[in-house]
Amino acid sequence: MCLICAKIKETVEDIVCYKLYISFEEELKSLFRRSLAPNMNEIAKTYLEEPYDIRNYVDRGFHSFANLEDALQTGTNISRLYNNMDIVVIKCIIPKDSKCYVGSFWGMTSYCSDSIKLIEICA
Repeated sequence: MCLICAKIKETVEDIVCYKLYISFEEELKSLFRRSLAPNMNEIAKTYLEEPYDIRNYVDRGFHSFANLEDALQTGTNISRLYNNMDIVVIKCIIPKDSKCYVGSFWGMTSYCSDSIKLIEICA
């Protein structure tokens, strides 16, 4: 997933968001890098890349959607594209004081952050 970013901010409060994972061999893995999902209800940290290219793409970091409906629709579309891959949508929190880019992915408001906390499975 590659975010086209508008701006970076340090979060002043927790941000609710929704993240997509693949359910594969009884494990949750990220869509594109296939890394294991963090443990539920624990704050996970990662490297947050600087934007690159004229379009200000951000590649590395925790990517998530601002709206549940967008996450569900994207999950459905990706599942269809990849022969009914089992996609899981998880409600998450970008914790207060995280670094976070706000932008868009396929025209939907999205985030890329340096930390995330998985809360519950939505679908």
